[in-house]
Amino acid sequence: VPSALRALAEQRVQSVLVEGGPRVHAAFADAGMIDEVQVFVAQDVFLPDGLPFAPMSGLTLASLDDLQVEPIGDDVLVRGYVHRPH
Repeated sequence: VPSALRALAEQRVQSVLVEGGPRVHAAFADAGMIDEVQVFVAQDVFLPDGLPFAPMSGLTLASLDDLQVEPIGDDVLVRGYVHRPH
């Protein structure tokens, strides 16, 4: 992840939208490369066989700053900022 982001920075890319599954998200989280989270949560997630909400290490709703929850149709958009200690 860090080398990919360095290559993008050399091309003057300043912002990246990451879409993927748990492994991709965990790789960015583990590298400390997440500033903002926007997650759509579908009703299926809350069923007994649903997926875990946040499989990223150390990331919980309680850890997000400026947490916003917005219903969109049958789903919910959860937004917040990840602030790492300096």
